[in-house]
Amino acid sequence: MSILDTKGFSTEAPVPRNTYSEWNFESLPVGVTTEPALMKTEDGALIRGVLYSRGGEKTVVCVMYTGGDLTRFYLFPALLEAGYATFGFLNRYMSPTLPILSDVIHEALVADGGAAMRYLKDARGFQNVILLGTNAGSALCCFYQSQAAVPPPGRLSDTAAGDPYDLNRCELPSADGLILLSPSLGYGHGTLNTIDPSVTDESDPFSCDQSLDMYDPLNGFREPPQQTRYSQEFLLRYRDAQRVRAQRLDAIARNHIATQRACRALGSQPSFAQANTESAQFVNRRAVAARMMIIHRQVANPASLDLTIDPSDRVLPSAGVPAIQANYTSTGILTSRSWLSTYSPTASRALTIKTLPELSLPMLILYYAGASSISPSDVESIYRGAPALDKSIERIPNADHRGKPAGRQQSTRAMIRWLRERYP
Repeated sequence: MSILDTKGFSTEAPVPRNTYSEWNFESLPVGVTTEPALMKTEDGALIRGVLYSRGGEKTVVCVMYTGGDLTRFYLFPALLEAGYATFGFLNRYMSPTLPILSDVIHEALVADGGAAMRYLKDARGFQNVILLGTNAGSALCCFYQSQAAVPPPGRLSDTAAGDPYDLNRCELPSADGLILLSPSLGYGHGTLNTIDPSVTDESDPFSCDQSLDMYDPLNGFREPPQQTRYSQEFLLRYRDAQRVRAQRLDAIARNHIATQRACRALGSQPSFAQANTESAQFVNRRAVAARMMIIHRQVANPASLDLTIDPSDRVLPSAGVPAIQANYTSTGILTSRSWLSTYSPTASRALTIKTLPELSLPMLILYYAGASSISPSDVESIYRGAPALDKSIERIPNADHRGKPAGRQQSTRAMIRWLRERYP
């Protein structure tokens, strides 16, 4: 379903379904109040958030995230105790009962971010808004700021699928600083790391090229706690094949979209629209129905089992479903447009490496060295690639992105120290 309004927006993102409610956040510092916020984007989406403050703060830390409710983010109480207001919001794809992540269009998330920033700067009067992104949310923060930093008409005017969506029509206030907590390079980069290249038929979840199967003992796999080791030759072939599979999925997505557009064009012809034949009915239905993609086997990153690859403080999985079973039970169902905008390692614009040239704001990177999904080389590439003159990086040993207590304490201290040196 398209969103259309008088400003000329058009995208396949679903109509926003979020409702408005208020949360209780226990254990907040004395004097902190909770203020629910309802915000509207330029294309008509309603998003909601929660502002925590004592009143009078000049600086607020705003969390942006793609697929979760971070209105009660675990670092908020410490930031509030240090004298900073905090704000978390749910984008148009999130609701209390039914996240609709199969439809995520990242270009629309930029418009959501603009609504949140306008609320904080214009309605609430904060002098400084610091964007905080954790894990994949860091890529969203970078994507937002990369568009905010470019004045119209230089912003994106369509989605990755080529649907009209003009961010030049959006008011996108710039952030005043970036905090990237255990940052990833984006969902698309995650896809490239974790997708199983041994799949030979996208319609068959059990199809397998054994020469590219990381769970085949002949390729070096050993069941934990035994140590898996992959050869450099295998890893080179494996990474190349992952990219080939991603490109194959790109082609499938683009074919779905092209077929739909062709049916729309055919169905819009007056003579065809009046026909009541079986073929006309098929074309008209195909013109409005979004084709869903089924992405099989997405738990296949060799670095998760071979700890000699890009070494860090991560450990082998010791409990839960064995990785090979998780791989065969992991199935993503999403629209073709969402694949291209969010999950494709080539088509998505929300990849941090693509947005780095515009990130000249003061930047703090906090690297949880025990995170299994974040590699030290990726974090280093963000730090080295950002053009900001004021940038810092701190390694939090043995911590993962879920924020174990010791990691929370160290990251909180580093964050507050960095904020106090720059923002009142």
